[in-house]
Amino acid sequence: MLYSLYSSPRLPEESSLGSCCGVWKMAGFMKKARPSVAVATLIVVFMVANQSGLMYSAAVASELNVKALFLMDHEYGANYHHIRDILDSWGWDITVAGTNASLQPCGYQSDDEVIPTDVLIDDVQDVAQYDIVSIMPGQSYSLMLDSGKALSLIAGAVDASLVVSAWCKGIQILAAADVIDGKNVTGHWLYEDECEEAGAAFLRDVPPVTDGIIITTSRSRYYRMEMCVAMARALGVYEEDPPELHATSLNASWMNPSQAIEISASVTDSTRVSGVLARIYDVSNGTASALEVAAVELSLVEEDIYNGHILGLDEGSFLVHIEVQDIYGNTALYNSSAEFVVSWSPPFPSLNTALGIAGAAIALTFVTLVVVKRKR
Repeated sequence: MLYSLYSSPRLPEESSLGSCCGVWKMAGFMKKARPSVAVATLIVVFMVANQSGLMYSAAVASELNVKALFLMDHEYGANYHHIRDILDSWGWDITVAGTNASLQPCGYQSDDEVIPTDVLIDDVQDVAQYDIVSIMPGQSYSLMLDSGKALSLIAGAVDASLVVSAWCKGIQILAAADVIDGKNVTGHWLYEDECEEAGAAFLRDVPPVTDGIIITTSRSRYYRMEMCVAMARALGVYEEDPPELHATSLNASWMNPSQAIEISASVTDSTRVSGVLARIYDVSNGTASALEVAAVELSLVEEDIYNGHILGLDEGSFLVHIEVQDIYGNTALYNSSAEFVVSWSPPFPSLNTALGIAGAAIALTFVTLVVVKRKR
C-alpha cells in the first residue's frame, strides 16, 4: 500500500526552493552515530549527470497515426537524420520515397551514410493515403526536377488538400510543380526568382512560413524544430500544454538508510508523456539551503502511472519535485510534490500530532474509568 502524501500536486511557483512549504521539521531529531550503509546498487541518476533536466527521447511512441511521405533525391541533406529523429519520436509513420533505391549523402555529411528508400517515387500509387508530403533538404534535386511523376505527386497532394512542406532548397520543387501561386513562401534565396515566377511572394530570412496547406522554411538546421512544429500544427496534432501531475505517492514517509524509497506519480497528457523525473532535494537545513542530491527517472508501469526507486540516501529530510515532459517538449516542474525522512530513528511527531495523541490517550483513559466506575 503506497503512502499518499498529497491528493493533488502543488504547482510550480515563480520563486524557487525558498517558496517550498510543508517541510519535515528536524529540530530535536535524534541521530544515532552509526556508520554509513554501503549500498551495492543505486537506482539513481545524480544531479551531475542530469543538470539539463528531461532529455528529448527519440524512442517514444505516439498514437497520432500521422502518415508522412518524404520525397528525396541524391545528395540528400545532413539534417534529414535530425528531422527524422524528431518525427519518429512523435510516432509518425514515415515512408521515404526516393529517385533511386538508395540515396547518396551530400558533401556536408561526415559519415557518408547511404540510406535505402522504402519506395521509388515512380512507384507511389496513391498519394491520398498520406497526411503530409514533405520534400526533405538536399543539395541537388536534378532527378526530381526531371521526374514528371515527382511533380505530379506534389500537385496531386495539393489537389487532395494534403499538407505539403519543403525544406530550404526543396522550395524549387514546389515552384516547378506549380502549386505556390498566390502563396507566401520562404526557402533558399537562390530560388527566389523561380518562386516569384510561379506566382508566390518570397520572404527572405524569416522563420518557417505556413500559408494554408503549404509550409516552407529556409535554414533546415536552424529552424529544424520550428518547421516540425509548423507541420504538426497544420495537421492539427500539435499541442502546447505540458503533462499534468495528479498525485505523488511514496511507500513510506519515513525509512532508514538501508531501505529503498519507491516513488509513484500519476501523470497524463493530451498527446503522450515522454518523460517523468523525480528530483530529490535535501532540506535538512531548511529550504533556503536546499541541495539537489539525486534525480530518478520514473518508468511507466501501468496506464498513467510512473514508478521509480532510490536507494542509498544519507540521513536527512527530503522534498520531491516532479518534472514532466510530453513528446513535443512541453515541460512543467511540480514543486514539493512529496516529502520524506531518512533516519535510523523514527522522527519525533510534530506538536499537533503529539497533542492529538495525548488527547486521544486522555479521552480513552476517561472512558475506561467511567466504564469501570459504572460496573462497580
